[in-house]
Amino acid sequence: MGGRRAVARATMRFAAMALALLTCVEARAEDDYPNITGVWVGEYAVAFPDGHPVFRGESRTSETELRITKQKGNLFWVQKRWRPVGVEDWTVESATGTFYPFDPERISIAELGPAPEDANTGFMEGVLREGKIHLVYRGIGPAGGISFAVTLTKR
Repeated sequence: MGGRRAVARATMRFAAMALALLTCVEARAEDDYPNITGVWVGEYAVAFPDGHPVFRGESRTSETELRITKQKGNLFWVQKRWRPVGVEDWTVESATGTFYPFDPERISIAELGPAPEDANTGFMEGVLREGKIHLVYRGIGPAGGISFAVTLTKR
């Protein structure tokens, strides 16, 4: 009988500690995240690796638009357009993003693959500060080996 009581007491202590820990972690409400819907634009320098199918071994200035079409709390949906400056046609890709729940300034965006032949599928990590989105891109698609940093302003 004593063994059961000891187990019951230990279980109750564990449950009380778990409840105490859970009350310390606040869940963020959907409206706790900044609304970033709209069009964000910026230019950046990018170096292409020797194996890139189109811009082999070149560096270029490119421009991008992130159209954040929908947001639900920390989640958002993105249409990304980009092109090298001076090129008429845009490459258009879809992506989704999230704010980090423990730091509502930090964001992460993942592109939908597969990418077009001359593009990458990649990830963007960054922050929203003082009305600007600062991102670092890492491409992992068939034309991989591309990374760049860009600061976007809302149009």
